Amino acid sequence: GPWPCRRPVTNYPLWRMWRVRWASRRLSTATLEKQYQRMTAREHVLLRPEMYVGPLQVQERTLWVWDDVKKRIVCRDVKYVPGLLKIFDEILVNAADNQARDQPRAAKMSYIDVKINAKKGEICVENDGSALPVAIHPAEMIYVPELVFGHLLTSSNFDDERERFTGGRHGYGAKLVNIFSNSFDVRVYDASRKLEFHQLFTDNMMNRSDPQVKDRSEKGSKSSWTRITFRPDLKRFLLDDIDADILSLMQRRVVDIAACNPRLDVRLNGRSLKVPSLADYIALHAGLDASEFASINVNKQWQLAVGPTSSGRFESTSFVNSVATMRGGSHVDAVVAQIRHYLSGVVEKELRRSGSSTPRIKDFLHVFLICTVANPAFESQTKEMLTTPANTFAKHATLSHSALEAIRFNTKIVDNILTAAEKRSREILKKTDGRKLKQVLVPKLEDANWAGGRNAAQCCLILTEGDSAKALAVSGLSVLGRDRFGVYPLRGKLLNVRDASASQIADNKELLYLKQILGLQTGKKYTDVSELRYGQVMLMADQDHDGSHIKGLVINMIHNFWPDLLRIPGFLTQFVTPIVRCRKGDREKHFFTLPDYEAWRARHTDWKAKYYKGLGTSSAAEAKEYFSHLGQHRVSFKWGPRKEDDDLIDLCFKADRSDDRKEWLAQIKPGTSIDYSKGAVTFSDFVNRELILFSMADNIRSIPSLADGLKPGQRKILYACFKRNLSQEIKVAQLAGYVAEHTAYHHGEVALCNTIVGLAQNFVGSNNINLLEPSGQFGTRHAAGQDAASSRYIFTRLMPWTRDIFVASDDKLLKSTVEDEMVIEPEFYVPTIPMVLVNGSTGIGTGWSSNIPNHCPLQIISRLRKMISGRKSTDDLFPHYRGFAGRMSRRPSPAGLLTDGVIRILDDRRTVEILELPIGRSTTSYKEYLDSLLVSGSITSHEAHHTDERVRFVVRLSKQAATDALTKDDLLKMFRLRSALSLTNMVLFDVGGCLRRYDSVDGILDEFVQLRRQFYKRRKQILEDELIEQLETLHNRLRFIEAVASDKLVIRGRRKAQLVDELDRQKYRLRNGSFDYLLGMPLLSISQDKLDSLRAEHSACSAELDTLKSRTIDEMWLADLDRLEKAIVEEAPHWSSVNTSDEHDDAAQTETSSSAKKRPGRKTTKAVVGAKRPAKSKRTRKAK
Repeated sequence: GPWPCRRPVTNYPLWRMWRVRWASRRLSTATLEKQYQRMTAREHVLLRPEMYVGPLQVQERTLWVWDDVKKRIVCRDVKYVPGLLKIFDEILVNAADNQARDQPRAAKMSYIDVKINAKKGEICVENDGSALPVAIHPAEMIYVPELVFGHLLTSSNFDDERERFTGGRHGYGAKLVNIFSNSFDVRVYDASRKLEFHQLFTDNMMNRSDPQVKDRSEKGSKSSWTRITFRPDLKRFLLDDIDADILSLMQRRVVDIAACNPRLDVRLNGRSLKVPSLADYIALHAGLDASEFASINVNKQWQLAVGPTSSGRFESTSFVNSVATMRGGSHVDAVVAQIRHYLSGVVEKELRRSGSSTPRIKDFLHVFLICTVANPAFESQTKEMLTTPANTFAKHATLSHSALEAIRFNTKIVDNILTAAEKRSREILKKTDGRKLKQVLVPKLEDANWAGGRNAAQCCLILTEGDSAKALAVSGLSVLGRDRFGVYPLRGKLLNVRDASASQIADNKELLYLKQILGLQTGKKYTDVSELRYGQVMLMADQDHDGSHIKGLVINMIHNFWPDLLRIPGFLTQFVTPIVRCRKGDREKHFFTLPDYEAWRARHTDWKAKYYKGLGTSSAAEAKEYFSHLGQHRVSFKWGPRKEDDDLIDLCFKADRSDDRKEWLAQIKPGTSIDYSKGAVTFSDFVNRELILFSMADNIRSIPSLADGLKPGQRKILYACFKRNLSQEIKVAQLAGYVAEHTAYHHGEVALCNTIVGLAQNFVGSNNINLLEPSGQFGTRHAAGQDAASSRYIFTRLMPWTRDIFVASDDKLLKSTVEDEMVIEPEFYVPTIPMVLVNGSTGIGTGWSSNIPNHCPLQIISRLRKMISGRKSTDDLFPHYRGFAGRMSRRPSPAGLLTDGVIRILDDRRTVEILELPIGRSTTSYKEYLDSLLVSGSITSHEAHHTDERVRFVVRLSKQAATDALTKDDLLKMFRLRSALSLTNMVLFDVGGCLRRYDSVDGILDEFVQLRRQFYKRRKQILEDELIEQLETLHNRLRFIEAVASDKLVIRGRRKAQLVDELDRQKYRLRNGSFDYLLGMPLLSISQDKLDSLRAEHSACSAELDTLKSRTIDEMWLADLDRLEKAIVEEAPHWSSVNTSDEHDDAAQTETSSSAKKRPGRKTTKAVVGAKRPAKSKRTRKAK
């Protein structure tokens, strides 16, 4: 057009507009046409074939192909054009699809006939069954066969509301074959119309002949048929002919169709292919044994076979509606996920025994899958991967338990996984192998001068328990020299390698250093010590239970990796030191075990004993004395003549042999000890007579007593508090020192401080009744109590109710224990109520573990009152946790409880409020879980509004999560607000000191009541004896004062001996063997005031005695229960709001939406789970 005559209304400079117009005029029309083009669908298919049929270039891959000579499917390298194979596959699958379309009709499809003439480059596919109607399409006004085979985007598969089980989807299929062919001949016979249709397409569907329709009323067959004959445009595929590789792939696809459609007669070049089952299809594969596969008919639509892969990677051959999904997809993933989940559980259980890590399960699977999926969706037109969401066919793809078991037991998959795991473990461990070198660089190693040299067999490595024991050994070596002896200190207890993974072992520095020091190599069998840096190992540990455990762990390590070393005489020895040294004048006697000393002490009470609990107790001079007489202190381990040594070592350290350890511990006898005087012990003797004592001590430390609910460390603390009468606050660190001093505590004070803190904690999920007062930061529920302040900064004392629970009157009845010549805590206390139920307990020992939930103290008191009065209760006591606002309900199998947190859905249906967590879950760990939900997109945000006692998270759900998780169970599951508490592992030490499993709370109560009644009976008798003694003393004092006042007894001017004789003649009673309680009274005692006071005291004592005699032991117990209940309610008022009935009502702990308290600014529409908030205690309010 002409240039504008005036400036346009724009801010754009006029001169720039002129430049643009001038430049555009310079572009030729031809350039624009080339730059911007519009194509027909056919032209686009030819221009961009990879979008529709895949690459047209030759590729080289390793694939399964048909070997027409061997009549087998073989795996070999082939060169082929994916696009050519795809167009063949399209027409083949189109023929197979006809069976699915044909099912409702009377004329059933019976065959597919495929002819491939490689020399002519011609392919013919024919099938019977229903055919396209030979009729004019009313809308398009052309014959239907021409419409379907000659026009893109035409199909009968576009109706997604109708279920279809075909491979076609997009309306391209056969048209793509037509477009990539020089000739495409279509013949269709419509039996219902007796018409035969014929049309020829040429030049890549550019040209087409006029349709020819013939009437076959007289000679037509009874069934319809379709025959497609085409000659691919090989030049477009850069080929001259259909070579052997492509032919073999096409032939394999025909075999695949036969396997997917066993009802059809599939013929290839006139030869019928019969593949009746999936197992027969697998048998056609060279190198695969069908018997090694588990064949599973999941249902009529899904057939599965799973076996071991030989390639070391996951392999799958899968078909969806006869389409070969070479890259798998959601259908394969659905079944593999189930198999992997099941086998991983099996394998992990097996590998825990060997300590190996679990490899990738999927890499060991070879899966064959034939399935039909309604309305399948694929990644692309090449249809190599199914993308249909798994939830649409989940009901058809679910494997039964029997199917999974068949995969486990009928294949070698699990064996292969375990073998590979062991191999991988060996490879990992070999990286840390040692060698026989002259020098190794290991921290803290005092290497022998001859180690790793020609005299290495004469060298001895001393493994000590810590650095202090190393100092002792180094001091002793000044006697023997350093040529033949090396010293290495172990840092604490060695890793139990029996069930550790290879990575755990490889990452453990202690084991790494030991391999380097000794020159040990993984998997090597040693018949002698010639290849080692040291010819002997000597264990130097404390002579206590933990020292025995350390020795056992070293034995376990050697036995697990190099068992033959233990059979070499003299290879493993131990250095023993006295645990007690007794002196009497110049005489001295040593004892290496406590049982031996205890037996000797009973006959020799006048010797002075010194206990050596650790090697650090011995001085340097004593160390030199030990090593000067090394033969007396070195004891060799020897392999026993019987074959029990292997089994016993395995029994002690194998995780899954806990039942065997129970039986082993049941055989222990009082006074069990090992005799070190013989100079050698068998491994079985070490296990049965020394290591067993550690295992028993481990149980004693870890599992409480039924009598008082306390473990030894807790009992020592309580004893020290009672002894100190701890009514005033004291630092926890100071109390720990006092406990260690007065109770012969021999472990670390850090553990003791932690135990003190545990007795004082009172947050939700800890103690229902804390025995010590928490003054300071003793930990909160936010970190499960792990956030307590340092013991230097926090204070404690006895709670007021503690002495109402552990009544002082019972102290005289308790049997004290003696250790290190010191009278210490009793064997057990006998509280007024069973504290093991009040505060619960968890513990893991050796062979045994224990888990007892908390219970409400007031409900226990109520139950005890019923039991004392002889009334029965119908239900067990139900667990209760102080301050827990959630809901607890019974779980029928396995027997136990479910604890639910509290979650509320707010008014916008996308915001929820979490107000309580399940028992045992800290808010810190729960926040980390919410963070993971944030990352996964299930929630969009979360806020924390906690107090020190209460939980409150406000969480915003994603739109999808708000739609999916609206029910109570959905929310509890999504937010992990449900946990389980077991009631089947209530293990305690009974009154006789034996471990026992209790089936119910009633069993614990029954045994406690029997014990408590015995103690009340004894208490009453002792109190009566004390009152009688006191009454007799008062009576004698009254007589004495009255006699002196009336001059019946003259004291003035007489000697004490004369007065004693006079008192004896007048039959005054002796007290503690003397009359000092009378003669030592002050002069003021003969005053009238004192006399009146004594008479009143005598009357009161007499009345008290009469009252005591008239009371039964049940009345005494009930009075103690009343006193305790009052103390609990006064000190912690929130307990008064708890239902004191021992009968449980689930509904009582559930808060409905109508009664739920609404928070400001939030409108609650539904309360999923909740409970009323307990009142705060008077002590808490005062502290605040």
